[in-house]
Amino acid sequence: MGREGREARCTYIFIAFRAIFDGHCGNQAARYAAEMLIGFLEKELNLRGLDGTVSATLTVAESTDRCEEIKSALRDALLNLDNEFCTLCHYDGREWESGTTALVAMILGKSLIVANLGDCRGVLCRSIDEGSFPDEPDWKVLEAETHLTATQELSNEMKSRCVWREIANVHKPADQEERARIERANGW
Repeated sequence: MGREGREARCTYIFIAFRAIFDGHCGNQAARYAAEMLIGFLEKELNLRGLDGTVSATLTVAESTDRCEEIKSALRDALLNLDNEFCTLCHYDGREWESGTTALVAMILGKSLIVANLGDCRGVLCRSIDEGSFPDEPDWKVLEAETHLTATQELSNEMKSRCVWREIANVHKPADQEERARIERANGW
């Protein structure tokens, strides 16, 4: 079945499913992940009985319960994709040392599910009414004027209408937990 068919079957489960891959030491891992992740995720969802019975109009409580199942399915799909790709790297005499970072975002009902692998960063932006600010912690005002050229101007109405926050932790070897994980995985 082509990629289009797999994407169509997952579209009615999620309002949105997006993934970005940034390969290193070749493009094989990024291309493999871009082409195959949806299939691995579909398989994991099917194993959990989430094979199309999930609707985009879930209640908040249903959405929260489903999110935990879907997070688990996504985690297992990424692990299985990684294992399969590692096997493929040495299949038939290949010596690929390719890898990839990944940032995956899925919207289910009113919930956002994010997964990241490697040194990639994910941010969430939202616009707000003039004079208001989100109650949740870690939101920062987007200072758009610092990115404008001398000939561009930003209206007062737009200066504080966009806020952002990080939604994914960058996995870097400087982090003690990440360093330990890398060492346990023999440098991977």
